[in-house]
Amino acid sequence: MLPYFHLSSLALGPLKIQVWGLFVAAGFLIGLLIARTRAKQAGVKVETVENLILWIVIFSLFFSRVFYVLFGGEFGVFLQKPWLILAIWQGGMMSTGGFFGVIVVLIYKKYSFLCHSDPPSANRLSGEESLWPYLDILAYAFPFGWLIGRIGCFFTHLHPGRLTNSNLGVNFIEGARLDMAILEVLALLPLAILFIIFSKKQHAAGFYTVWLLLWYGVSRFFLDFFRATDLPLSDARYFNLTVAQWGGILLILIGLAMSLRAKRSNLVISK
Repeated sequence: MLPYFHLSSLALGPLKIQVWGLFVAAGFLIGLLIARTRAKQAGVKVETVENLILWIVIFSLFFSRVFYVLFGGEFGVFLQKPWLILAIWQGGMMSTGGFFGVIVVLIYKKYSFLCHSDPPSANRLSGEESLWPYLDILAYAFPFGWLIGRIGCFFTHLHPGRLTNSNLGVNFIEGARLDMAILEVLALLPLAILFIIFSKKQHAAGFYTVWLLLWYGVSRFFLDFFRATDLPLSDARYFNLTVAQWGGILLILIGLAMSLRAKRSNLVISK
C-alpha cells in the first residue's frame, strides 16, 4: 500500500508554485525537446514542429477547461457563477478536451489557408503524405511528456479511484483507494519503452500515431472503470461511461481509420 501525501504547492521565496502546473509545464517542455530531436533525425522542419506544439498547448489547455465546464458535473455552478469559468487556478481541466484541442489544431493546419501559403512558410503542411511525419513525431513524444504531467496529478491526488485492498492503492484518509494517475503512468510506461525500442528501425508512415491512438484509447477506456463513483466530485457518467471513456472510443476509431489510410501511403519515416 502506498502512503498518502499531498503536495499541491511549493514555496520559492515569495513565489508559490503549483505542483500540478509545474509538472504539466515540464511535460510539455520534455515533449518539445523530444519532438525537436525526432524532427532533426527525420529531416523534418523543426520550425513547423515547434509551431504545431505551440498551438497544441494553447488549444489543448483551452478545450480542457471547456470540457470540464461542460461535462465535469458542475455545469449548474458555472451557469450560476459564470466568472468561475476563468478561475482555472482553482482546478478543473479535462484531458479529453485536450485531445479535442489537438484534433482541432491538426485539422486547421491541414485544411486552412496556412497549409497553402505562398511562399512556403514554417506553418505550411502541403499534401496528405507530408502530414504523416509530423503526426508521428508528435505521437512519439506524447507518452514521455504525458507521464511527467501525470506524476503531478499523483502528487496532488486529483483523480482518486475506487476503494481497494490492492498493493497499488494509496492510503487516503477516508480509506485506501486506487489513484488514477498512477494507473495511467503504469499503462503508458510500456508504450514509452516500446517507442524507444521501435526507434531503432524505420517504420511506415503513421506507425507511431496509430500505436498511440489505439494504446491510449484502449487503456483509458478500461482504466476509467476503476475511477471513484462514491465521492462528491466523482466524474459524471453519460450512458454509464465517463467522458474520457467516450473519448477513448473515439481515439480507437480514429486510430483504426488512420491505420487504413496510412497503408495507402508509400512514405517511410526515419527512425
